[in-house]
Amino acid sequence: MSLAGGLLLARDSVVSSLFSTLGVVGSTLTGSGREPLIQAVNTRLTAGGVDALTERPTLGRVISLFGGAVHPARIELWGPALSISVAPDRAPEHGVWVDTTAGLIGVFPGAGTKTQTLAELVSYSDEEAPAPLATIAGGSHVLGSRENTSILDFQGRASAPLCSEQVEGTTVYWRTDQPIQTSRTLLLSDGATISGHKLARFDRMLFEATAPIFHGRGGSVTNLSGPNAIELSYQAKVASLGPVMMLDASVFNLLSGDLIFVNGSFLSVAGDLLSLSNGSRLNLSNGAVLNVTGNSVVLISGAFVKFSGSGNQINITNSACPADGCRVFGPAGRQVRVALTGGATEANVSIGGKVVRGTGGAIDYSSPSAAAIVVDGSSRVVIRGGQ
Repeated sequence: MSLAGGLLLARDSVVSSLFSTLGVVGSTLTGSGREPLIQAVNTRLTAGGVDALTERPTLGRVISLFGGAVHPARIELWGPALSISVAPDRAPEHGVWVDTTAGLIGVFPGAGTKTQTLAELVSYSDEEAPAPLATIAGGSHVLGSRENTSILDFQGRASAPLCSEQVEGTTVYWRTDQPIQTSRTLLLSDGATISGHKLARFDRMLFEATAPIFHGRGGSVTNLSGPNAIELSYQAKVASLGPVMMLDASVFNLLSGDLIFVNGSFLSVAGDLLSLSNGSRLNLSNGAVLNVTGNSVVLISGAFVKFSGSGNQINITNSACPADGCRVFGPAGRQVRVALTGGATEANVSIGGKVVRGTGGAIDYSSPSAAAIVVDGSSRVVIRGGQ
């Protein structure tokens, strides 16, 4: 199916679906226009519910792609995938505007008759500053009410070719499937309140990110129950220009788990890992900013965090450090504490340069045993701090 413009424009409407608003299974959808594939303006949108025939709950997203029994699935766009906006004077009309059971966007391989089939979401851009892949502006939204769901969920095939690379003396592996391909910020929350479980999951795949995975601005508030916000698992590689997450006058709350959890995978960041500006808050109630396990490697060429403006705060609550204490890097008030667990030693960590950039923020720990970074077993963390 080929489109010259968008697929759905809903304005002052109600759109409900038992499964996903848009589902592509073993098929190809292309769009040559620059407008969003799906655009909802002051529209109540629900996806997922209970199947009346089976009496079982269904998993619903706004956009879902699944490889088919024989054919792969592909969405190929020249514009954003999704734009949701709620005017400030309309926001109080509904407690929740977008309400899904499984998240916002999901891309998954199909079982196939002989082998797994690939699913891909591709969003090109010829603009210098392209619009985000998905934008949510204003209103309150529940993006995944079911446990262990992720707002953004991308999975490659377990049968995809396996690549390996020596990084800081450790061999890392990743699968070559690229279920998401774009130079856009994956999700922008602009003055919106978003609730869910996880933010983004990357499994068995490669993602080359030239923009943040998440950007919160304009007073946005994100409340996640976890566990974990961003996960790289099962031989995934995310290569980011940095920052991975950007908060501008916004709040991000995570109740359990780690902000970034890397398990058996490789995270490479050419710039800074995090950016907080203009009074932003990152609150981690029971976890670290970064947890690296399963023979993973995290390589950050810039700083752990960059603060801009004033009044920025990272609040960390956990008891990750063992009895012999945390390893500490950086100046007082902005220290980056590291917990070494599962046999990890100081040789597993290399942190230098300006681990924290900017003077307009602080890192606050709940206790002397709380850590910003957890390194487990034979995993490695390198932060060069711009050196």
